Amino acid sequence: MQRKRFNIRELGIETKAKIFADLDVGSLVTHAVRKGEGELSRGGTLVIKTREDHPKYGPGRHTGRSPQDRFFMDHPEIHDNIDWQVQDAKSKKPINQPIEPKVALRLYKQITKYLSAQPVLYLQHRLVCADRMYGFPLHFVTESPTYALFANNVFRD
Repeated sequence: MQRKRFNIRELGIETKAKIFADLDVGSLVTHAVRKGEGELSRGGTLVIKTREDHPKYGPGRHTGRSPQDRFFMDHPEIHDNIDWQVQDAKSKKPINQPIEPKVALRLYKQITKYLSAQPVLYLQHRLVCADRMYGFPLHFVTESPTYALFANNVFRD
């Protein structure tokens, strides 16, 4: 599948930020180290600080994923395509949480406003799906080279 390159403004991000698009792993690691998001081990592996030892997160902050924090905009066109009954094995609470379109739009505006104010942005064009033929394009925008590395590792090129 051919991915379309686009202007970041198409996402609603109005910015004069320096944008680093599709940096390779080595460059993202270098940016992460320079921004203090991690450091290189003696063997050259990037070590990312995510707990009390990182000033950005501070003591007691949770940095993991919560199973009940998966939200989907509930709309009649897609409602029946989402399994609203699937539960977290441990808590027995529903995993997929519906939100109204107006709430999703408000959150989207907050995110684009936040990203628009950042001096530096990282953009990764990736694909969601193991088979390129059926891949869905993903445009991952973040202020963090560490998060861009995440997108680079989790989603396909």
